Formats: sequence, C-alpha cells, structure tokens
Amino acid sequence: MILDRELALIALYLLLLTYLWMAVLFFKARKKSPENPVLLAFFLIFLFFFVGRLVLSIFDFYLTIFDTTRFAEFIWWWKIGTLIHSMGFVVLCFVVERQLFEGRDKYIFFIGYITSLSIMVFMPNIQLAEMFTGVGILFSLFIPLGSLKIAIGNKGEIRRRASFVFAGFIIYMFANFLVAGFMITYFSNVIGWSPPTIHIFSYAGQLIAAALFARGYL
Repeated sequence: MILDRELALIALYLLLLTYLWMAVLFFKARKKSPENPVLLAFFLIFLFFFVGRLVLSIFDFYLTIFDTTRFAEFIWWWKIGTLIHSMGFVVLCFVVERQLFEGRDKYIFFIGYITSLSIMVFMPNIQLAEMFTGVGILFSLFIPLGSLKIAIGNKGEIRRRASFVFAGFIIYMFANFLVAGFMITYFSNVIGWSPPTIHIFSYAGQLIAAALFARGYL
C-alpha cells in the first residue's frame, strides 16, 4: 500500500505538470489564433484541471488517505475540488454550444451542466454528489458526439483530428469514472486493487486524454 501510494504520487505529479504544460501550449496557440475561442477554452480547461486536481489530491492523499469511509468527513474538499475541476468543461461546453447553435438552443447544455454542478454542491453525501456530477457530464456529450460526426463525415487530417478529440473525451470520462467512490470500493473488494493503484490507472488515462486533445486541436 505504501509503495502504491508513492507510485500514485509520482503519477499525480506527472499529471499536474502535464496540465500546466498543456495550458502553456494552448495559451501560445491562442495568441497565434485569437479568433479561435476553443483554444482559449482548452487553456482554461487545463488550468482548472490543475487547480481542481491539486485540491482533490489533498482530499485523496492526505485527508482521507484513500479510505472511502472518511469521504463524508471531508466532503467539502471533494466538492470544491470537483467543482473547480469541472469548470473547464463548463467553459468548453458554452464555447462549442455557441459555435454550433449560435444561441438558438437557448444554451440548454451549458445551463444543464451548471445546474447539475450547483445541485451537486448541496447534496448531503458524496454518493448523491457524484451522481449529479455524472449528470452534468452527460450535458457535455454533444461535444464528443459532434467530433465523431465530423470524423465520420470527413477524410484526411480533419478526420484524424476529430478522431483524436473524440477518443480524448471518451478516455477522459472513463478515467474519471474509475475514481468514483463506488468504483474504488468495487475494485478494492472484488478485484483486490488498492485505491492508489486505481488512481494510477486514472491518472494514466487522463495523461493519454490530454495528449489526444493536444493532437486534435494543436
């Protein structure tokens, strides 16, 4: 368990450094193409990812020490970290929705995402909070689905880039799903994986997703 925790910390540091590096890359790309709001959105995504993951790492490694029975004791750390971590996708949801629908849909996906996160903050336990976080993510699914549609309907570089973006979203969502409380309990009790090991797999998935986003948009 101690070795697993140390390896998880190394993976975490690598992930945090990657988030900062990606933020710098997208910031530079935004300066070169100021007319592209998606680049600004991804710059903000990786900044929010960095800060949110930092808060969540304190919750995981130092407050609860991966003990799911202590989640309720420090639930506000989890809520704040999750809220910050999610705000990047909220920004991207707004930007892409405005590009696609130009306000004709009344920003229903953006509003749905914000509403779900707001409800999450006031949930009395982490199980319900995780559920509404998941509901919020559902409102952003039009983004990877749109990328999939672009990939299917085009060829060459456009198809490759759209495919990278689609794969990045799917892997990112799965990686975050791995560290939900009930998933940690399942993997620990049924498969025998330690919570730090599960986090290592999650961090690895997030690293791959970050690389795919960069390949798709830069």
